[in-house]
Amino acid sequence: QRVGLSLDRPSLDGSTPRMDLQSDHQIDFVRLARLAHTGIELPLYDGFTPSSATSRPTRKIRSLYQQVHNGVNRSLIDLFRSHLVLLLPTIFLARLSLIHFTPIGWTTKEGNPDGRNLFDAKDSRGASPLNPVDKEAYTDDIRAEWGCITHADLATICKMILAFEAETTGILGSSFSLKDVILFKVDLSKAFYLLSFSPDSVPYLACELYQSEWPQFSDEIKELLLQLGISDTEDGTLSWSMVYVTGSFGLILLPFVFAVVTRCLLVLLLKSLHGKLCSYVDDSMGVCLKSQLHHDICTICEVVELLLGPDAVEWKKWYFGRKLVMIGWKVDLDSRLVSLSHKNLLKVAYGFTVTDRLDKPVTVRWVTKLASWSSRYTQILRALHPCTVSLFAQIAGMQNMEATMQWKDDARGCGGSYLESGTCSTTPLRRRV
Repeated sequence: QRVGLSLDRPSLDGSTPRMDLQSDHQIDFVRLARLAHTGIELPLYDGFTPSSATSRPTRKIRSLYQQVHNGVNRSLIDLFRSHLVLLLPTIFLARLSLIHFTPIGWTTKEGNPDGRNLFDAKDSRGASPLNPVDKEAYTDDIRAEWGCITHADLATICKMILAFEAETTGILGSSFSLKDVILFKVDLSKAFYLLSFSPDSVPYLACELYQSEWPQFSDEIKELLLQLGISDTEDGTLSWSMVYVTGSFGLILLPFVFAVVTRCLLVLLLKSLHGKLCSYVDDSMGVCLKSQLHHDICTICEVVELLLGPDAVEWKKWYFGRKLVMIGWKVDLDSRLVSLSHKNLLKVAYGFTVTDRLDKPVTVRWVTKLASWSSRYTQILRALHPCTVSLFAQIAGMQNMEATMQWKDDARGCGGSYLESGTCSTTPLRRRV
């Protein structure tokens, strides 16, 4: 019903998105309707073995999760109260004929002291991981079912701004000024949690909790235990587990599924905005005239909530201005320059500063991180491209991320080259097109 209402919403010219759907857009809306009807079906590869099929299930609790469990558990309680996850006694789940446990991971998240919970789907201790070791064929199957992912990048953002300015100049002529243009950035609330799994897939999405006797004081938990027929617990404590019924960060599948939502939203908004819009997963970035900002923001909110439901908008992450950070890039309309955001500049400087002992072995994971950061930096400082090539050559063919290696000769000088180049480099907006 929400998909149908969204397709029939009038645009600025009075037409509806349904009237102009191209064949690939039609496929995406069919996928979206299937998501709403049946949920996400988790694909399992040949040879997958769930935890319940193993003779000696391994307790899967990460040491990092144990260190930060108070913050993680607090956020899980919030998800439980929002009906986004299930909390069940581990002994109850162990009785089921089919159940699969995956460890909880954790990482920092800007603006959230509790960080972000992760679903460590690559973990293979005691049973098969949900993300296979050989990802290529598995990912190809997902791509065939859900479509390809096309993320906005720096060039996309710059082209969008310049195209809007050119089109507006053609319409308004001499009355248009570049100073009338403004950037904005919007975000969805708990993006992956807006997606639900099919009932048949839910048993594969269990996670054991650490120090999890904390929910027992709740009356709703006591009622749940009574319904499950669990009344006796050792020393008044009980081991608990969480089961996802909505999306989680860590599965290879989820970005491909959410990309369908992103593409459909862009189609629905194409003729409803005065400005222009592009997206990177759940982050959308746009440009419009200052006089049109209120209309475009209200329209985006209306379409998002019409399609995804109330509270789908993360209002505290909506920003606008002449200078704005977009997917890690600082775009400045006043100076007509783009540069790395302050946060990313510090990452690059930190990474190459701490890698000062080239006589010591280094892990593949760390070199991969350095190569990723440097490739981002060379988009605006092209002279350092050879250093990025050397870093990727250092780890070519390496599969084990924890393996260590000695620095190769051509990669030894990369850190100094980056630091000596400075961390304030910018490039004109038009040059990135």
